[in-house]
Amino acid sequence: YLDPRVNDTVEPASVRWVSNQNTRWGSCTPSTGQIRLSDRMIGFPDWVVDHVLAHELCHLVEGHHNRRFHELLAGFPNAERAEGFLTGFQWAVSGEADDTRNDPDDNPADQSS
Repeated sequence: YLDPRVNDTVEPASVRWVSNQNTRWGSCTPSTGQIRLSDRMIGFPDWVVDHVLAHELCHLVEGHHNRRFHELLAGFPNAERAEGFLTGFQWAVSGEADDTRNDPDDNPADQSS
């Protein structure tokens, strides 16, 4: 996906699952080419893991989340869907899903004081 966009081969030195990423889905060290994926994603749909891997691969070309980075990642298949999946998953496991204040049927005008 990235090779034709940057006119070069984008290949990580290694990609591995790790268990110490509780706030990130993935990380990359551009200087070594190492990519780590959170083992919290084991069992996620392939298109979600592929999106996180594509994100980290973009860091091998551009280390920061700047305009060029987003241009490299733009158009990757299912990107918006994958981001929605990850956001929804994180919301569900955060405990906020159990918060009754998040009920869309609640209307503050209907509540008496």
